[in-house]
Amino acid sequence: MSKLPLVDFIRGLEGFEFAVFWVSAIVILFAVGFAIDAMLNKTGVGPYWNSVLALIGGYGSLYIHDRYLGNLNRYEPYVTFVVILSGMLIVVLSVNLLRARF
Repeated sequence: MSKLPLVDFIRGLEGFEFAVFWVSAIVILFAVGFAIDAMLNKTGVGPYWNSVLALIGGYGSLYIHDRYLGNLNRYEPYVTFVVILSGMLIVVLSVNLLRARF
């Protein structure tokens, strides 16, 4: 039993629901990558790498949230949402700005 309800939800999926969950997650991830690439135009690293960077930022921020903010119980969904989006934004923009600089 995990502390995160999302992990318990994913573990409870079977068969077609499991496949649909992962296919939709991949499609959403690539949509985020293409949206970031459209915003950054030629200064970005490309849609696929933006997707990978957003994935790394999202999982990294979830780890930081679980490690350091795990005891927060008040407004938990909002804090989790903000932490994930800020982690994705920090990683993607940092790498894209470094690429544009050098």
